[in-house]
Amino acid sequence: MEAYIPLIQTGLWVALIMAIILIFQKPLYRLIEQAGGIQVGPFKLLEKKVDLVEQGVSKLREQVFLLSMAPAMYANLQKLDSGHFGTYTNTGPLKRELYHLRDMGYIDVGSISEIPDQGNNLSERVTVTDIGHMYVQLRDSIIEPEV
Repeated sequence: MEAYIPLIQTGLWVALIMAIILIFQKPLYRLIEQAGGIQVGPFKLLEKKVDLVEQGVSKLREQVFLLSMAPAMYANLQKLDSGHFGTYTNTGPLKRELYHLRDMGYIDVGSISEIPDQGNNLSERVTVTDIGHMYVQLRDSIIEPEV
């Protein structure tokens, strides 16, 4: 009988471990699901968290890109995109913005130097390209307007 004592002790340990697994089965499944699965080694357990961090970084990059345009220049692009820019004075700063927006591919204009010094609606002389329109839509959908 003494020869069976280690076998009985091992059996009791196995039974105890199985009972603990059965009792905590649902919380263990939830923990594994939150971790994104389980695999030999720690990497699979961290995979879901890494994906969440990558998504956050991707969104941050997108926002940084969208915010790289100065607010005043973006306001002018928005007005041009609306088709009703309104009255304007073609001064140095506005010309620089128009050159920059044209170089970025956001607007289409024949010749910026031929735009009259003043006018009623700059949108009659400058059109927003599809890329410029998409930029405005994307920025408006992601970046909340300042109040």
